[in-house]
Amino acid sequence: MAEASAKLEARNDYEGKSERVTHRPQIIGLLRRLKDSHNLLSVRVEGSERYFTSMLLEVDSREGYILLDQISDRKGHELAVEHGRLRAFCQCHGVDLNFEARIRAVRDEQGLIVYRAPLPEWVNYLQRRADFRVRVAMNSGLVTRMELEDGQSLEARLHDLSMGGAGLVLETRLDFRTGFLIPRLVIRREKEKETLLDTPCEVRFQLDRDNGQKRIGLRFVDPDPEQKRKLRKLVTQLEREMLRHKPRD
Repeated sequence: MAEASAKLEARNDYEGKSERVTHRPQIIGLLRRLKDSHNLLSVRVEGSERYFTSMLLEVDSREGYILLDQISDRKGHELAVEHGRLRAFCQCHGVDLNFEARIRAVRDEQGLIVYRAPLPEWVNYLQRRADFRVRVAMNSGLVTRMELEDGQSLEARLHDLSMGGAGLVLETRLDFRTGFLIPRLVIRREKEKETLLDTPCEVRFQLDRDNGQKRIGLRFVDPDPEQKRKLRKLVTQLEREMLRHKPRD
């Protein structure tokens, strides 16, 4: 679990500051919002460096327990049951949450295996970000490339962008440890020669997805004034595109 904590701290550097919620009614409220959102949880268990997937199925405030969906990965499930605890990370309505759960495997009314755990004693609640982070649509037309120190060039999908950093999704077997320096992150539009951003950056966190993809969080390292100007222009453009496609009430 120490490595999971380090990953969380790295994400906080990229996304903002967090506070620990210990007031039981507030914890219940946060967990109910998470349950109703049907968002997936990224789960860490002792004995593995991978992230697995689960979901919050039930929050019982009267009996004081929660139910979590079984980890589909066999090894992940076995480790969770063996050690009797896991740590869950998720995002709900633009807020990052994480908590620990002391679990035991039980069967629900349909006979399916789920994890039952007492209500968490705390929930880390990330409510502030140093920079507004813009989600990037998959059809944005942006091409993102990382130039590594050994000469390798990796293409990735831009997941989000802010004045402080970027989130990427890519398929690779490379392991991006926290602090790994990427000399050049280059962003441009498809079929256009103009470079929208070209700056060094540093890896702040890595999430391994069940589908073999990786999501990495990057922090820009001392971009020069020209790159800051380009970055601000690109973030503003993406904000406008996001608002243009946002459903109206």
